[in-house]
Order: sequence, then structure tokens, then C-alpha cells
Amino acid sequence: MIMKEVKIITPRINMNGNSKESLLTELSDAVDAVQNAIHKLSICDYSHGCNYQTRLEPHISERARNEHVARIYKLHEVRVELQAIAEAIYEQ
Repeated sequence: MIMKEVKIITPRINMNGNSKESLLTELSDAVDAVQNAIHKLSICDYSHGCNYQTRLEPHISERARNEHVARIYKLHEVRVELQAIAEAIYEQ
């Protein structure tokens, strides 16, 4: 998998905004939730070929698996972005 480079806008800690600790806690919780979603989808077996045997489209189970993998990949991208934001906040 090739990760795309994304310029992420990160918060700047200041006295009028959220504290560094609260932002890091919230992001940590979000990263954990995304990781949990990745895990749940990874063990999900709905893309098993037999689930599509009554469908007449060609290569339907392979297409379903590819879509499933793409969804997991998108979640990985979100997790990486959230971790980058947390890192930027931590370094302030």
C-alpha cells in the first residue's frame, strides 16, 4: 500500500483553546476507536465467496473483497492522519 502525502492543518495550543492534554486524550481515544474499527473489519468475513454465489455478476466476490480491503485502507489513512495531528500537538 502506498500512503499519500497529505498536508494536515494542526491546532496550535493557546490559552483560549483546548489544553494540550485534553486534545491529546481526545485524539488518543479517536485513534483507539479507528484501530478497533480496523480490527473488527479485518475479522469480518462477509466477503466470503459463498455469500455471493447467487449473484450473477462476474467476479462479484473478488470485487466485494477489493471493496472491503479499500475500506480498511481508508481507515488506516485516517488513523495515520490522527496520529500525525497528535504528534504535532505533543511537540508544541
